[in-house]
Amino acid sequence: MSSEDLQVAELRSLVSDHLTPYYDTHFNILRWIQAHPGVAMDKIAERLRHHLLYRACSWEIDSIHEKERGYHPIHKFWPRSKCGMSGVIPNCLVHVEQSGHVDFDGILDQFSIAEVMRARIFDIEEMLTDVMHIEKETGEQASVLYVMDADGIEYTKKLFDLVLGSLRALSEFMADHYVELVKYFVIVNVPSWCYALWMMVKPLLPERTRMKMSYSFSTQLRLSEL
Repeated sequence: MSSEDLQVAELRSLVSDHLTPYYDTHFNILRWIQAHPGVAMDKIAERLRHHLLYRACSWEIDSIHEKERGYHPIHKFWPRSKCGMSGVIPNCLVHVEQSGHVDFDGILDQFSIAEVMRARIFDIEEMLTDVMHIEKETGEQASVLYVMDADGIEYTKKLFDLVLGSLRALSEFMADHYVELVKYFVIVNVPSWCYALWMMVKPLLPERTRMKMSYSFSTQLRLSEL
């Protein structure tokens, strides 16, 4: 067995009481090891166990991807982002979110952050399911490239509060529970005023999330470049 296989086997044995047949794959467990370099295996097991307990909650996380998107009212305000496979990065699924066309203010005026998370979990779990399918077919680790198109976003005080509050909470939730699923975050068509906002938000993000992020003021990005 390779060193990687031995590490995966060790971590699997530490959390075996909480693993489900759906989630128990080599690469799902490997992602937790990759996300915590230099951390003792028992500490990684604690974090993975926390995630597995979340998957066992009443929201039925393992099977949520089987639902038809649209079951939650938020879905009609937040369009699906999946585009297809990258033509540049091997085994990488591209998602493009048109953030400038999502009414974040309206969503959070009508729904609690808990409901927003509940609706978004479907999209995140759909990403995970797609990645797992690629890994099963290829025998190689897969990932997601997430592109946020900021075209159309206008600065308001409410947007500032939103980024530092609710959207930050969503980012932290994903960083805690969906480790190493997204390989890169790319923000395109960034308004010039966003730089100041980014400098305030940057220190609040998990370090591994910051390392994956890049942004561009260009309006010329084509899907063929992804």
